[in-house]
Amino acid sequence: MSGVRLIPEGTSLDLGCGSKPRHGYLGADMREMSGVEFVFDFSERIPCPPGWLSRISMHHALEHISHTKTLHVLQECNAALKVGGTIEIVVPQDAFWYHVNLALYYMRKEYNPDKLYASQSFDGDYHKVGFTKSKLRNLLERAGFGGVSVR
Repeated sequence: MSGVRLIPEGTSLDLGCGSKPRHGYLGADMREMSGVEFVFDFSERIPCPPGWLSRISMHHALEHISHTKTLHVLQECNAALKVGGTIEIVVPQDAFWYHVNLALYYMRKEYNPDKLYASQSFDGDYHKVGFTKSKLRNLLERAGFGGVSVR
């Protein structure tokens, strides 16, 4: 982690943003690329003191972290957020993609593993864990988040 810049206090951080961080957020990813302000392995830690960030966004990022680390990542996020801070997580829902691929296979004999497992064009570009609504809610509650809303 040496050499990682401290994230400014009050930042809205888009974890795992790829090359397109959300509007109003600073981008953070595990790989250096255009649009990424902070490069660090967020499966290990977020380089800021506790209670430092205003908002965290993770759109299609959490499923790329090992299932053995997802609870830790969410605990890190909870610790990094200010009191009253928010986290927004978007993940594919396992059952939905399974049924889509099954239907495509039976209807057209077409199977697209990229829909389930990503394109795998670089290390980390594949899904390492799947989520249902209840699994994500349980993980967030175990990580210490209150007022969890899963849609």
